[in-house]
Parts: sequence; structure tokens; C-alpha cells
Amino acid sequence: MSQQGLQRIKSFVVPTITLRMREKPTFTESQRALMEEVYRRTPYIDHQARTDIALSIGIAEEQVKNWFQNRRAKEKQMLRWRESSAAAAAAAAATQVQHHSGGSSQNLENPTVSNQNANSSRTCLSLPPFLAHLEGLPDLREWPPRPF
Repeated sequence: MSQQGLQRIKSFVVPTITLRMREKPTFTESQRALMEEVYRRTPYIDHQARTDIALSIGIAEEQVKNWFQNRRAKEKQMLRWRESSAAAAAAAAATQVQHHSGGSSQNLENPTVSNQNANSSRTCLSLPPFLAHLEGLPDLREWPPRPF
């Protein structure tokens, strides 16, 4: 190849692009506790509550919005996992009962998992005054919710 041809190839170098990963925000325990408490009362917050939370704990509104979106996704994933685990446990129990009973069909009740112990170990935080409008909402960790 000629010297001129090499020069053309060398001049046609594609610049490399370096992508930098954004750092994942880490929240302090107090920031996380406040957002968890608000989420416990309502998984969907309005713009004013989002602004108030962001200002009170010193993070951007976008971070609060993303935290709530991620928390709802986590809740949905946990619910799916619980349902599939309960179904697998019920199927295993039914198989074991049929095996031990010699194949006779028995009326089995669906096993239920009590969440009372898990809920009783959680502590309720009092909300700051600017989030007082969320105070009357039911505790969503309990189902069915208690009457007001």
C-alpha cells in the first residue's frame, strides 16, 4: 500500500468513547427510614410530598421519585415470590399428604403464612409536620387494613 493510502487510513480513526457509570446514590439510615415510613402509608406520593421529602432530607426530587418507583417494583417482586413460594409449599404438602395417605384424596386447606410476627417487629415512626396529610392513611403492611 502506498504512503498516501496509509495516511488516509490513519486519518480515518474513530475516536473512542468512554462511558462513565453514574454512582448509585446511597441513602443514610434516617433518609431511608423516613421514605419507608411514607411508603408504608402510601406507595404513591404527590408532587408536594415528594418536594417536601427531598428538601427535608437533603436529596433531589428525582432521587425521591426513583426511590418510590424502585420500592414499588421491589414490593411487586416480593409479592410474586411469596405467591410462588406459597403455591410450591401447598403443592409439596399435597403431594406428601397423598403419598402418606395411600393416594386417597383429602380436603386440604391452603396453608397461610402469618405476617403478624414480621409486622410486630417493625417500629412506626412519626411523620414530620409537613407530611401530616399522610397521617390518616392505613398501614399497608397489614391486610386487611384496620378501620380508621
